[in-house]
Amino acid sequence: MNSSRTPSPDPSSQSSWPVAPTQERWDALSAKERVDVERDLNDDLNDAIDAELASLAPDDVAYMAEGDAHYDLCANARGSLRRFFSHHGRSLYVAANMGVHYPGEPSLAPDLLAVRDVLTHDRSSFMVAQERKGLDLCLEVIVFGRRRKDLVENVERYARLGIHEYFVLDVGQRRLRGYRLPPGTRRYQRLVPNHGHFSSEVLGLEIGYREGRLRFYAGNAILFTPEEESDELGKQLREAEEHAETEQQRAETKQQRADEAVRLTGEALIGLLKARRVLPGEAERIRIESCRDLSLLARWIQRAATVTSVETLFLDS
Repeated sequence: MNSSRTPSPDPSSQSSWPVAPTQERWDALSAKERVDVERDLNDDLNDAIDAELASLAPDDVAYMAEGDAHYDLCANARGSLRRFFSHHGRSLYVAANMGVHYPGEPSLAPDLLAVRDVLTHDRSSFMVAQERKGLDLCLEVIVFGRRRKDLVENVERYARLGIHEYFVLDVGQRRLRGYRLPPGTRRYQRLVPNHGHFSSEVLGLEIGYREGRLRFYAGNAILFTPEEESDELGKQLREAEEHAETEQQRAETKQQRADEAVRLTGEALIGLLKARRVLPGEAERIRIESCRDLSLLARWIQRAATVTSVETLFLDS
């Protein structure tokens, strides 16, 4: 389903939106019939969206085509939550711009949804009759869209459907609103933010809007978006590579200095022997020049000050 073309249905035109079968009718269907019904509902939902788009005046089309800003906000929120709950082993299904079919109700497609205590496998839509459970959280994002739909109509509708929490991000106003159902009611209560953040009982996280992004917080920690997590991993990898390269350069420099010290010590030894007229032959010279043990060369230099022949230089070597 195209994320930029899937607003929740307008209650004023619900007759054009597909209506899911009642729970009783769903229970009577075979497995194959259920697959067919779900496919038809999704097709009809797309057709209804296309029909509503075609019926709009050009100036009104914007609300149906929120664009990249809308898509990125929804996709990043979905990715952040899925990664977080997957890493923490919590069973919470999160989806974005997915068709949702309540028994006997016109379909809807929230920008973001979350459901507790259901399997987290991929779905083509969320069939409440099949899951035996409705949504626990919905979130809508307004970029250029009709604010009345999300701030008035959906507030009433989502409460009537029993969706425990509802959040609305108004990008133009840079404002996040939150609603929650008090126990035993079907009428939302407005939530009061704490320093711009709302606490979500469904997610067990804080929600806020910061620097153009919908943010989720676990305590003081910000949940990374998939892109940010990839960037952070890339940064850590680059830092590790740079550290390894620096250590390699240090090791190479240290080795070069050691090699230079060995070379100079060998040359000093040969020079000392020549100065004392204890001339090394070809074999002795090669032995000295090929020695890489600096401590051994140092002992030979000490001995070279007193030996009378090259042979005695290597007596204990």
